Amino acid sequence: MGIEFSFINWKTGVELGYTFVSNGPMIDLKVNQQRPGSVITVAQGEELAISVSAFVHERQVPLQSLELIMHGEVVERRVAGSREKITLRTTKNAEKGVWIA
Repeated sequence: MGIEFSFINWKTGVELGYTFVSNGPMIDLKVNQQRPGSVITVAQGEELAISVSAFVHERQVPLQSLELIMHGEVVERRVAGSREKITLRTTKNAEKGVWIA
């Protein structure tokens, strides 16, 4: 993130929602270059640039596919080319408020 690792910076990141817990893949999700927990204000119809990557140790949790979910519906899916990393990059129009998983 470009900042020094310290207890205060870690605590601030947790308070802002820049963290998650997983027994599966590590996920790097960005919307308009903003991380989870960010509030992104855009005009209706403006494009959202979405980038998500999943990383694993292939012997523990081999990757098969990666799905982008918006309001509970799968809107993009990528099949793994590698068993250790999948990246999905796309743009979607912001027609209304949306949650992304």
